[in-house]
Amino acid sequence: MLNLESLKNIHNGMKSDVEKSQKLLANLDTEIQKIQADGTRHPTWIKEKIDEARAKALPAIGEVVRTFDERNATVQADRPNWLSKSLLLSRQKFDADAATDATIKIASLTEFAAMDSSTLQLVAANASSEKNLPLVWCAYLSGLSRAGQPGWAGFALDKVEIPGQAEALDLIARCQSLLWLAHSAYSQASGHVPTGLDKMQSARAQAALTAA
Repeated sequence: MLNLESLKNIHNGMKSDVEKSQKLLANLDTEIQKIQADGTRHPTWIKEKIDEARAKALPAIGEVVRTFDERNATVQADRPNWLSKSLLLSRQKFDADAATDATIKIASLTEFAAMDSSTLQLVAANASSEKNLPLVWCAYLSGLSRAGQPGWAGFALDKVEIPGQAEALDLIARCQSLLWLAHSAYSQASGHVPTGLDKMQSARAQAALTAA
């Protein structure tokens, strides 16, 4: 699972990929404009030279887009992990030392197993309000087998706030929003003429790039 810092680094790399693809496309457009500006040439010659310019530019743009797609695939594959509060809570630590953390978890689970359901309900609620996430997870696990027991109303994780989750999901969404810009550079370099819908998508994607 990617941590928040890794997501930020990949997102920055994807922004750089988009900027590279746009720069390469701009260079191609400049070259095409020069070819078209030569009024002494026959239209067939102009078309051939434009085709040559496109063929020369496409591999470099394609390589940038391939790198972008690889980064995006990595990020999007991690989205289910960051959506899962259960997974994120299970990774919370009482202590940075693995042995100490395991000892505290075992002790907490043992204590909660001996606790009556009403008290466990209070412990879970207080751990959540105090943002003691490792304790929340232990209380949640202990309550899984108590459904229907007197004093246990259940404990939902949907309202538990996990540091970094919202930011990570926002980064993942922003990575996906850059997809159109990266691919449109290759499409336009191939000769595709942007439609009205393309221009609307471009405006939205460009705004996402600027905001990111």
